Amino acid sequence: MIGKLNWQLQTNSLLLQGDLDRDTLLPLWQQRNKMITDIDCIDV
Repeated sequence: MIGKLNWQLQTNSLLLQGDLDRDTLLPLWQQRNKMITDIDCIDV
């Protein structure tokens, strides 16, 4: 069973919610350069 990961940008924070594993993090990892621009905090 593959879990689900949701992410949301809020001000200078990236909020992650859901299952954190290789499969669910792959889409975020592929977009990491544009996703973490100006991010000061990652809330897991």
